[in-house]
Amino acid sequence: MSIVLLLIILALFLLPAFLQMRTQRKRLNEIRQVQESLRPGDRVVTSAGLYAIVRDRTENTVDLEIADGVVTTFELIAIVRKVEPATGQPTPVTGGESAPADQPARTEPSEAQQPENLEQPENLEQQLRPEAPRTSAPEHADEDWEGSPDNRRG
Repeated sequence: MSIVLLLIILALFLLPAFLQMRTQRKRLNEIRQVQESLRPGDRVVTSAGLYAIVRDRTENTVDLEIADGVVTTFELIAIVRKVEPATGQPTPVTGGESAPADQPARTEPSEAQQPENLEQPENLEQQLRPEAPRTSAPEHADEDWEGSPDNRRG
């Protein structure tokens, strides 16, 4: 009877661990398949949550474009998933030209939005860095001082 009870207790501890390992191994295999199938132009997400476009791939590294003209090199294991292009969303069009599929359309700011045309309050510097009122030390501070006489204010 005690052997059956021991086996049941052992199964209660080992079964969840086994199932978790199996799930984790399956997820790891899926990530490896994604990493092996990467091609230039694919949109991906890194383990740090960075969205980027694959520009080049070697055996162990991948070059990712994180902004226009900004290409960085990552270890291949940093790629955790591909991002599928959204469907059913309208594509913004500017000037009758459509943006390439892997790049969002850009719009020029209107004249009112240009930095030199935005209204700036005259006291912006004071609003950003208000001065704290300066207070002087109380008159009786030296009387209560118990430190070294060399450190007293005179």
